[in-house]
Order: sequence, then C-alpha cells, then structure tokens
Amino acid sequence: MTAALVATAALTVGVGATSASASSPCSHVAVSDKSNGVVETVRTGALAHLEPAGECTDSASIKGLVKLNAWCYTYNYYGNYWVNVGTGRWIYAADYLVLVSGTVNHC
Repeated sequence: MTAALVATAALTVGVGATSASASSPCSHVAVSDKSNGVVETVRTGALAHLEPAGECTDSASIKGLVKLNAWCYTYNYYGNYWVNVGTGRWIYAADYLVLVSGTVNHC
C-alpha cells in the first residue's frame, strides 16, 4: 500500500522528466519554499540529508506519521525523486513520503 500512496503522490505533484541534473551525488541544490504541499512520513526512520542523496550527510532522523511542509522537489544525480522539507532537509520520497495536500513544485 505504501508504494501505491507514493505513486499517487508523484502523480499529484506532476513530476516531469526524470533526468538527473546534479553534477555529483552531493552537489548543492538551491532551495526555497516554492510549494504549498504537505507531506507525511509513512514509516519511522526517514533520514533527512543535507543534499538529495543517501551518501550525503544526515541532518535529522524523522519519526513516522509526521507532517512536514514540502518546499520543493528535485531529481538527484541518480535520477531519484527527493523532496526538500526545509533548509538541509532532503528526504527520499519513494521510501518515506506521501503527499497529504497541495502540490510540490520543482526547486
């Protein structure tokens, strides 16, 4: 069921091309609060990273069922969909997030 929820969220935010745009996995991605979306963590253990890749520095561990304001999204170096929920807080959407309301715009 989690995969279906994430798939629905991805369709709702209107994600476009899946090409990666970063020059290296931990390249800085400029962010600002461009969206009115609210996302929720669907399970415990969501790690927020300083940049949108698993090997980048962790900045927080987030419990399950926590609602967060989504600032924007990007596709990382590997082509994976990540959502920014505040400065220094990127979360891998496919494993941990579902869109609750609003939309999430590209960074």
